[in-house]
Amino acid sequence: MRSTSSWLLAAFAATLVILAGVGSAAANRLSVSQRTFSATWIPQEEPVRTENITIEETFGLQVICEMQLSGSFHSSTMVKTAGALIGYVNGASFGGTCPARMLRETLPWHVRYRNFTGVLPTIASVGISVIGLAIRIPIGGTECLVRSEATNPARFNFNLNEVGRMRTTSADATATIPGTGGCAFSTFRLKGTGTAGSVTVRLI
Repeated sequence: MRSTSSWLLAAFAATLVILAGVGSAAANRLSVSQRTFSATWIPQEEPVRTENITIEETFGLQVICEMQLSGSFHSSTMVKTAGALIGYVNGASFGGTCPARMLRETLPWHVRYRNFTGVLPTIASVGISVIGLAIRIPIGGTECLVRSEATNPARFNFNLNEVGRMRTTSADATATIPGTGGCAFSTFRLKGTGTAGSVTVRLI
């Protein structure tokens, strides 16, 4: 009787280990409800600016613009591996009278998975890095180039609501400006909070 009980306990423990392994393997992947995505930053009227994109320069220049990014995922499922290439940004623009200019001739830009926040199985946000994002912005009589690279990417965080739908997105990137003259020692920071598209993200 004792040996039978021991065997049952051992079998039960082995089953738990197998189930735990299956659960952890499943939690290694994310699923998106559609293969395309978009995010928009639209400056709001003062005194409230809840949705905007701001380009800040080291020495005090600040430009607030409308901005839109759109792109696609390579697959409807992706592994949660930091640095993995998961898609492309293939559309980018500034709106209104923004003095900055997107270098759309450099598209597509690489989208790489960065991280997620939250307590599994609930995900609060998903972070991505964009490599190759390129902007020209005038400083005085000089046009400066802002371009994100693998060592210094543009970082975007997509916040999710209770059912996993993307609702807002924030941006935070610092890029060292290459070149000479007034641009040589400048750094720019891209920041803001905007609205995201209708993509839903979940664990599988």
